Amino acid sequence: MIDQIRHYLAQTAPVAEYLADQLLLPLALAGLGSFRTLGLSPHARTNLEMISRFLPVRFETVPDDDSSGTIVRLKAPGS
Repeated sequence: MIDQIRHYLAQTAPVAEYLADQLLLPLALAGLGSFRTLGLSPHARTNLEMISRFLPVRFETVPDDDSSGTIVRLKAPGS
């Protein structure tokens, strides 16, 4: 547990891996936005797919060079 905390504190991304999946639905409901995370858990990847099936939204995930993590973006409709 302490190793996970040390790993998180050493990173620059504000969102930990297991918090990312909890932020996806509020992001989708907001309609636009993004966040930086240390990475995406398998659960978060499943949530990305499921939310896109229920709501008319599209997510984009790209590597974050600053934190060696991932940027999750909600794409604007039509883009």
